[in-house]
Amino acid sequence: GNHAMYLAVVPASGDVRPNTNTAMAFIEKNGLKHRTFGVFSKCDQVTDPEILQALITGEPTSDGDTAEEMGAVQLEKGWIASMLKKPSDGTGAAAAAGSKQRKKPAAPAYYERAADDKPEGYYDAHNLERLYLQKRSEADFFAHPDADAALRELHANGHAGVGALVERLEREYSLYLHDTWKQGAMEKILRKLAEREVQLLVARGQEEISDAMNLEACKHHCIARDFQGFCVWNGRAYFRDYHLVAANLHPVDGAEFFIPQPQTFDRQGLPLPVAWDVHTGQDAFPGQNADTKVMGSGTSQMTLEQCKQHCIDRDFQGFCVHVGKAYFRNFHRVAASLQPVAGAVFYIPEHQTLNGAPLPVVWSVHSGQDAFIGENADERVVSHGLSDAELEVDRRLSGFLAKKYSEFLDDFIGNHIEVPLCSALYRLISEDPCKMDKDQVRKVCENDKRLGGYLEGTMVAAEVHERLEMVKAAFDSIIGSAVVEMKSFWMGELRAMLTAEVAICPADGEGDCDKKGGLRPYFNVATKWLSRILPSFDAPGNLSLDVLRRTLVDNPPFQLSSYADYTDAILTTMEGYFDKAAASLSAQIEQCVSSKITSFNCGTDWLEMDAEGTDYLSEPHAIAVKIRPHVLFGHLRIIFARLTPTPAMLRSAPQGIPVGGVSQAALARCRTLEMEITELKKARDGLCAALDIPSEELDEIRRKMAEDDLST
Repeated sequence: GNHAMYLAVVPASGDVRPNTNTAMAFIEKNGLKHRTFGVFSKCDQVTDPEILQALITGEPTSDGDTAEEMGAVQLEKGWIASMLKKPSDGTGAAAAAGSKQRKKPAAPAYYERAADDKPEGYYDAHNLERLYLQKRSEADFFAHPDADAALRELHANGHAGVGALVERLEREYSLYLHDTWKQGAMEKILRKLAEREVQLLVARGQEEISDAMNLEACKHHCIARDFQGFCVWNGRAYFRDYHLVAANLHPVDGAEFFIPQPQTFDRQGLPLPVAWDVHTGQDAFPGQNADTKVMGSGTSQMTLEQCKQHCIDRDFQGFCVHVGKAYFRNFHRVAASLQPVAGAVFYIPEHQTLNGAPLPVVWSVHSGQDAFIGENADERVVSHGLSDAELEVDRRLSGFLAKKYSEFLDDFIGNHIEVPLCSALYRLISEDPCKMDKDQVRKVCENDKRLGGYLEGTMVAAEVHERLEMVKAAFDSIIGSAVVEMKSFWMGELRAMLTAEVAICPADGEGDCDKKGGLRPYFNVATKWLSRILPSFDAPGNLSLDVLRRTLVDNPPFQLSSYADYTDAILTTMEGYFDKAAASLSAQIEQCVSSKITSFNCGTDWLEMDAEGTDYLSEPHAIAVKIRPHVLFGHLRIIFARLTPTPAMLRSAPQGIPVGGVSQAALARCRTLEMEITELKKARDGLCAALDIPSEELDEIRRKMAEDDLST
């Protein structure tokens, strides 16, 4: 893998040439030289220690031979010489009965131990003892006074022995962790953390104003979510996840920044209440919000009209609406004290009378202005009159219903009524089947309407009754089937739309995830159902992860799919509309159209039968038939238009239905994401502790990631 390091082992025995070794050929072929440690093994069998020294250090020999001439391969992580000759068995009794006693060994070399009384095979069974002896022998081999000078020099300079190899491995591994792996690993954790936070913001969606938090609840939320602090400004709490917030505070009028001090414990080890540092008139990392909450203090919601009436009832001089709240002012001369405030709207009542009788109050509206800021006589949360759930339902229905209604009048009626009815009527005048699609049928109808024409033919008198009954049966079957399918046509997509989840949508129509399982660099948030898509933001879809996260914090979408009981109640109401429409359609079509097919008034305005239209003397058995499909279809369209639930009726379906609470499935999904976020934060903090990553460096990594995403 990309994080692996390699050991290339080359025997030092005989004519050692690394550039002809199979292991080195593999390293060269795969471009692994920068990640490979070279090891010369069996150095007790080397013929010329000076050559070994040259191959390791790259310096020429005393004879002037260069390392390259002797087949040296330069490795970025260098070479180490090793000697791990297995200790010889002792002279004691054999380990197995019947085995032969070993011959008396030759005198040991300077680095070898004298023969002992261990039995044959002893060191095969006692690995730790063998390894200890090998370690001691290797140190003697390279560092003993009797060792070759080249070997002693290699050992002294850290180029010989397994200990030197281990030390180099540890050093290189540590350097790799700190210089290379650390950055990538931390970026993966932070990106995955940001992705899960984005997914949680989408899954949790917009919270109702009734869920507003007071200051103590905000403090608890800050600690529970492991935020670094939060800013209270203009009725909202903005939570920040960057470290070193205290060092990055700067003046902001009207803001208060709260920073939790480290948790402390009493003598029994129980946690004490968290102390808070409060910085009035200051903020840190503005716009870099990890979460936001509406600040509440028990005040109730009011619509704008209710705020106006409240202002009049309490005899206030005016009120300012800013960031979702109304601030009532009791000072006179508010008009003369107005000053610019971005996003504010100030309302001033103008009382007038006529003949002593009060007239309706006229309101002067001053956009972008406020007066006597902070001098509030009262305040209220401003509601837009509809709940967030109702607004989201209306947002989805508003653009969809007009398109769906057009599709119903065009495709549904054309394919489910006009085409099969035209085929059934055609059987009155011909035995051949009618093979026209919707567009061809409408083209014929248009020509007949424009030219005053019609379909005509004859029937045998004896077959008139039978054919009319057959056509009526087909007519009733077609209409009955269409009325039933009409409900499926509407309710299938209405259900898909109202229960669709607001989800992360990659830009350019790409898949949900990249090859490594993470979100793509650019994406948006949208509601998808069937072949339709409704973006949550008006901005272009190419948003980076960091920008999208901040956008979601400040403007969370409403996750309608979390309110299953609410959407089910709406759909049940809509189904009732279509059930009622189906019954009325069947009754009206039978009364106004279908029953006239077999009546004895010799036809209708779209079906005429005439015995005098033929040569009565020569063909007394023939009945002339004239059919005007466009007239019939016009009647049916009027009936369907009058009785099918209209877009306005469907948009009114949510009225009076309580929103209710979030479903258990949605809550479980949020809890799962919250647990994943907690684990990712533990991984982040654990990596910081293990690799001594200071807060400044962590924040710098995060800023660089955001810059890289924007420049990608």
